[in-house]
Amino acid sequence: MRGGPRSGSCALAKTTSKSEWNAETGDRAEMHVGQFNFYKSLPSGNLVKIIEIGSGQWTQTSFMLKELSILIATDITLVDPGTTGYIASGNAAYKDGQLTGVRDILIEATSEAFQFSGTFNA
Repeated sequence: MRGGPRSGSCALAKTTSKSEWNAETGDRAEMHVGQFNFYKSLPSGNLVKIIEIGSGQWTQTSFMLKELSILIATDITLVDPGTTGYIASGNAAYKDGQLTGVRDILIEATSEAFQFSGTFNA
C-alpha cells in the first residue's frame, strides 16, 4: 500500500496516545501478543539465539519472553536504525544493555542494510 498506514493503525491512533506507551506497555504490545495467538506456535524450551529486526525501543521480543516463561533465550540481537537515540532517551527497554535479564547485542542499522552470518532460532 503506497504511502498509506498499516491495517488498523488509524483507528488505534485515534484512541491511543503515544505518551501512554512505555517499556512496560510497549507499542500496542497486548494487541500484538493477541494477534500472534500468545506465541503458542513457538516451541517451549531454549531458543538460545533470538534476533529481532526493527525492534524499536520496546521490542516485541521482551513481551514474547514475558508471555511465554517456558522460553529461554541466552543471546538476543536487536537491530534498529534508532537504537542510539532510544537509549539516549532513557526509555528503551534495553537501556541497561539487557532485555529480560539477557545481555543484548544492539546493532544500529536498517533491516535493508543489516548483514549477518550465523544462525538464529527465532
